Amino acid sequence: MNQPIIYHLQSRMQPEQIGNKARNLRSLMEIRKIKIPDSWVIPWDVFQRYQTGDGFVVEELESAIQNHLDLSKSYAVRSSSNIEDDSFVSFAGLFKTVLHAKGPDNVCQAVVEVWESTQTEIVHLYVNKINGSPDAIHMAVIIQEMVPPVFSGVLFSRNPMTGLNEVVIEGVPGDGTALVQDGVTPERWVSRKGS
Repeated sequence: MNQPIIYHLQSRMQPEQIGNKARNLRSLMEIRKIKIPDSWVIPWDVFQRYQTGDGFVVEELESAIQNHLDLSKSYAVRSSSNIEDDSFVSFAGLFKTVLHAKGPDNVCQAVVEVWESTQTEIVHLYVNKINGSPDAIHMAVIIQEMVPPVFSGVLFSRNPMTGLNEVVIEGVPGDGTALVQDGVTPERWVSRKGS
């Protein structure tokens, strides 16, 4: 029996190959009861099929997107690899994120762009710096309904500059593209022992 190519992130049944970001979002929903936008995940075994040159995978993906997503809405298409967003490395801004993707062609193309971002020079340099191998990257992809952002940012549970045990939040007005992909200087808040 063939496995589904896309899973609703809020459903109980999930494959193991959904990546760290999707797993963390599920934890927020289940443990903390935090609301997240309606979301789907494409497991990394679909990425592996794409990498091996499977000519049908993009066609199947586009069909699945057409069947599962509300085509009148726009979506954020985001990475969820096995090596990002864990306790030791974040990969913040290194993998491609596509915002405001609308329609099956555009959403499918955005998924391919996220997959392709695993092959960039900056990702390979970062992976080498953490003593990893680019071949070890397994890329699942999250597709989330777009929420009009007032302010967007990144939260680090450890200071990325000093390694100190303090919470750092960096944010910019509007969507986070200016912060994580364009390098705009953000507003910054640091919490040290609750202050």
